[in-house]
Amino acid sequence: MKKLVALLMALVLALSCTAAFAEEAAAATGTMTGLSVALDENYVKAMAGAMDPDGSLGYAQAADAILQVLDNLGIYVVEEGDLAHVSVELNETVIANLTAAADDTGVSVVSSLFPHYAIRAEGASFSDLTNPTYTINGQTVSAEEITAAVQQFTTAATPYWEDVQTVTTQITPVVNEDGSQTAALTTKHIAAILTAWGTRLSADTTMQTYLQMFLEAYNDGQPAEEQLTLPALMQSLQSAIKELNNEEEVQVTDATVYVDEATGEQLFTVTVMESLYLQLDVYVNENNHQCVDFLVMTDSSESGEAESWEDIYNAITSGENTEDLLLGATIEITDSETVDAQLYAYVDGEKWQLAFGVTGATENYKNYAYLTVDPVTGLENGLFALDMASIDLDSSLEPMGIPMPSRDGLTVLDARGFYLGTPKTVLYVVVNRFQTVKLKTLVKSIDSGAYMAITPVADLLHASVETAAV
Repeated sequence: MKKLVALLMALVLALSCTAAFAEEAAAATGTMTGLSVALDENYVKAMAGAMDPDGSLGYAQAADAILQVLDNLGIYVVEEGDLAHVSVELNETVIANLTAAADDTGVSVVSSLFPHYAIRAEGASFSDLTNPTYTINGQTVSAEEITAAVQQFTTAATPYWEDVQTVTTQITPVVNEDGSQTAALTTKHIAAILTAWGTRLSADTTMQTYLQMFLEAYNDGQPAEEQLTLPALMQSLQSAIKELNNEEEVQVTDATVYVDEATGEQLFTVTVMESLYLQLDVYVNENNHQCVDFLVMTDSSESGEAESWEDIYNAITSGENTEDLLLGATIEITDSETVDAQLYAYVDGEKWQLAFGVTGATENYKNYAYLTVDPVTGLENGLFALDMASIDLDSSLEPMGIPMPSRDGLTVLDARGFYLGTPKTVLYVVVNRFQTVKLKTLVKSIDSGAYMAITPVADLLHASVETAAV
């Protein structure tokens, strides 16, 4: 009897959710978010072959399994008020779905994963699911409370940053031959900063409270002889200040700033203890796009072994130096809402790249983002690609919120069949990857025998509103 009741509840709930979804789709005021994953088959198999040349480890079979499961995977989420629907697709076929509906007393969930049952969470809401609570030091806090605490700590820490600025602004920079300016931070400056902090902290009860909370978390599980107290921490600070003042002044870091008045380029470099190098380059490229390049390098060699940081860079990128670290990032801002970025790192002489981007509102998308991981070849043939888009539904869109492709981007070509010599018409259209299914459905509804060829487009050099073209 219980199973029968559960089955009836699931059926009723599923029907009610479907009806509600259809009703809301007609109004179409929600948001759809889609996530798709595409793996490069050739590259995945090549990696498996390189790691398992003789096939004894079974990497080739594992690669096939990964491709079958993850390639052409799509996850779509539609939110509309108190209704949410999740659909998982593989090769454009729905393999699982889940619908959740909230009311005044709780949240009900039905899914194809458990077709004969409905899950009910009494007293819950979507806000409970999207805004979970956390337990910190035995206290339950919400995400909003954590955000407020971070903001309060930032406010409390601001005067300490001002102490740093007070000391650093007193440093007189040296003007170099190329017009750049270099400022050096020494141990005496560090002592001055710590002195200002100690004076401020002795009367700052708010920051003392934060430090006490940190010490309690640190001391949890520590032996009694290794536990720290706030008075002991303050004493250690005074001892460090005294030691720095008594020792010979040593340069800790130097910062160089170069500004090209003609181009507006700004170059910042920082060297820490001759072992860490940071570079920030802000400039406008040939496309008139604002760009930011960031670079981090380490030098593990003995002092004086390397002639310059340029030598270290060349050694790392050529594979001669596999001991040191090289990390970099390139960010290009094409407009106020569109950002393309690449992160890269050299590991054992090999360059690994991760590319991602975010695009603001377009004709079809509220937001669009992509991610590509590529160790060698570039964006077109990366290890995998991950795309995410968010669509605001309105009354003109179809129930799932994906609009039909517009004829505005359609190109009509006159052609002639080679075998029969009969005239043909070729239609060429560039659409985003979320519209491919709708496009095929549209074409088949007009001509079931139509010949279609779908090819990926690496890039669009036209000022088109479409992005992530397929």
